[in-house]
Amino acid sequence: AMLARRPALSCFNAVYRYSQVAGARLFTLWATCRRELELACALAPLLWVSLDHLWFPDAIATDASSEGLGVVALEADPDDLADAAAEPVHMPADDVPPARAPEPHSSLRPILAARGRVLVSSRWRDPEHINILELRAVQTALRWATSRPAGVDCRLLLLVDSSVSVYALNKGRSSSRPMLRRLRAIAALVLASGLRVFT
Repeated sequence: AMLARRPALSCFNAVYRYSQVAGARLFTLWATCRRELELACALAPLLWVSLDHLWFPDAIATDASSEGLGVVALEADPDDLADAAAEPVHMPADDVPPARAPEPHSSLRPILAARGRVLVSSRWRDPEHINILELRAVQTALRWATSRPAGVDCRLLLLVDSSVSVYALNKGRSSSRPMLRRLRAIAALVLASGLRVFT
């Protein structure tokens, strides 16, 4: 059931370690695993997906640097949002120079050409690793979206330029504890609001 709502997988950490250690042997269940499994049971009522939710009226783009974050809303047609969300995520290989990186998918062009408005532009108070900062920018965008009536029980196209963040968000979890903490905060917003995020 969690595969339909992947952010719920962020409640697991010790469970994965336990399965590696225990393997096929009979093993006593750790207290940390029990807590995570109880949390998973408590999340069960939120593990549903509607396939006919409307699109949030804007695509939201986020970015972060060591200095600060930015969140921008791009006006978009619902058909353009659906087309862009249907595209598979392809990141350029690490050895491809930026000048030779592939162009954005054709389905993203109308959205990227849309007029944007700045929602948040702010400096960081404390320095953190860039991957955490990128997820903080995503969390800020989702907090903004879920504070709007249109941000409840809808689909949202989120444009993120960090491949680490995109893959962690799509996976629903991370083995990095600092990233997992941020993903859990994002999961709380997403699961409580019924939001389906397409990165």
